[in-house]
Amino acid sequence: MEKFFLDLGLSFTMSKLLPYILMTLIGLVLSIIVFKKAKTKLTKIIAIILFFAPFGIYFSVNPIYSGDFSNDSRIVSMTTETAELKEKKLVLIAMPGCPFCMMAINTLKQLKEKNPAMDIEFIVTSTDPETLAPYQEEINGAFPCKTSENPIAMADLAERRFPVFVLVDPTKKEFEIWNNNSFGVRAMDKVISAF
Repeated sequence: MEKFFLDLGLSFTMSKLLPYILMTLIGLVLSIIVFKKAKTKLTKIIAIILFFAPFGIYFSVNPIYSGDFSNDSRIVSMTTETAELKEKKLVLIAMPGCPFCMMAINTLKQLKEKNPAMDIEFIVTSTDPETLAPYQEEINGAFPCKTSENPIAMADLAERRFPVFVLVDPTKKEFEIWNNNSFGVRAMDKVISAF
């Protein structure tokens, strides 16, 4: 359902929120209809259950996680060690063989689909080109994937917690950085609006 709202052109935040609102409204309408026709205590109980059922079912299939609506980032100044990040873009810093980094590729693809003009780059904290193969296969040419020029500086920028999303803004000479748990729909909307 979120994809449907995204395809309609709504923001990531609204696309995440609207299904829960709709399920609540559907539950309310169903419970009112049943409650108005209720003649017994059992049908009144069914009406109450129907109020919670649509939201509960949708929530069980699509739970809300703590970071889904967050936008908790940190600001870090650019340094000579991080000089490889100099153009305006969104960078995902990954480490070799990281399953969470692999899963984050889908998020980057969604962002690219929402704003094709967005410059995205996937950087692996390694100098070994062989570590790129699984990521390149999953990325499938959607955006560049490369090894880092300075893996230690990139790992330090990530605070050695992978993956991290880095919004590079050379005009401000700083990075805005989100870890995987804080890069929710509000953060995604912020990144989209930056391009």
